[in-house]
Amino acid sequence: MILNNAMRKRYFTFLFLGILAGAGWYAWIAQRTEQAASLARSEKSKPLMTNSHGTISPVLPPPMETSTLAIDAIRITDEDRSSPAKPPSIEEQVQALEARVNQAVAKISPLPSEQIQNALLEAFNSLDSINFNIAKNELIARARRGDKTALAAIQSALNDTPPKLQAYLASMLGEIATDSALQILLEVLDTSLGQNREMRYAALEAISNIGKHRGQNAPTEALSSLLENYFQTITVSDQSLLSAVVMGLSTIGTAQGVERVLRFVDLQESAKTVPPELFQRMAESLRQVRNPAAMVPLQARLQQDPELNRQSTHMAGDALAAMGDVQATEVLLRWAADMTGKAQTKQALAWFSQVRDEQSLQQLLHAEEHRQFRDPQMLERISTLAKQIDQQSTPELAK
Repeated sequence: MILNNAMRKRYFTFLFLGILAGAGWYAWIAQRTEQAASLARSEKSKPLMTNSHGTISPVLPPPMETSTLAIDAIRITDEDRSSPAKPPSIEEQVQALEARVNQAVAKISPLPSEQIQNALLEAFNSLDSINFNIAKNELIARARRGDKTALAAIQSALNDTPPKLQAYLASMLGEIATDSALQILLEVLDTSLGQNREMRYAALEAISNIGKHRGQNAPTEALSSLLENYFQTITVSDQSLLSAVVMGLSTIGTAQGVERVLRFVDLQESAKTVPPELFQRMAESLRQVRNPAAMVPLQARLQQDPELNRQSTHMAGDALAAMGDVQATEVLLRWAADMTGKAQTKQALAWFSQVRDEQSLQQLLHAEEHRQFRDPQMLERISTLAKQIDQQSTPELAK
């Protein structure tokens, strides 16, 4: 390749610069090497001694004079470094937490309900979970005992608090589980407050589980009556509200409330306007029935429609099977004794396979001793199933 004068000049310029850079690099390497060698020679000339660890180390020159303050500072630093502060044990943490809880209880419990409401709001805003839960539990306990000021405090807070706290307050009303608390929840759903997504979800959840939160001996008729009346105002299009109310009626479990749900299923099945998923929700809700009073309408369905032609009859049988109650099992056995055919046998086995209490299991194991079965195969299949359940029974079944 032929280079013109300009290119030739540029070429030699770059070549010269490269040579200078290489020479500089070489000189720096040589200098560092000489420094390292000099340091090694000086170390060899120092006297050696054996230290406390048995290793050879050079004798260090005497330390420079240092002030007392500096020595103390160094000594403290060494102590801190050698023995750092130990973190508190789990037991100590638990004791500290208990002390804090007891202090908060002693501070909040004597207050009037209105001031406890203020403490609840302050704890929510400051993310103080201890004071929040203590204030919450105190208001719930007072409202359950019939303290109207506690319920009024919760109701007034619903209108002046952030949506997330409103959702907590709705859950509190569900835990109180009195007819007055339920009335507030139902009223909230019919106001603009109930259109807030978080608030609506919390209110529906509280209504769904209100039967589970009520006391064992608490009256159920007032709760059920409120939901039954509200049930009549709901349109089928509002499936979430409909499902919540049906679940609430099921967990309360009065005879009248369960009968109303079954009649609604019959009506919608005839109209053929309800989507299948809504029927599934209702069936699952009825499986939550635990109140023995509900056996009356459930048994009546099996007697009126023993061939299981209606959706409501299937739901009634499912509800009885899920109750875990010997009387419910007896109702199903009486139905099975009168049935024949593969379809009925299959359905009976599906129901009896859910047995989870010892008394019901014993009833199945000795089914032939107390009644005559029209279909011998039905009896044989039930006995076989009972023996299988007995062999696989767990300590939970024996309780």
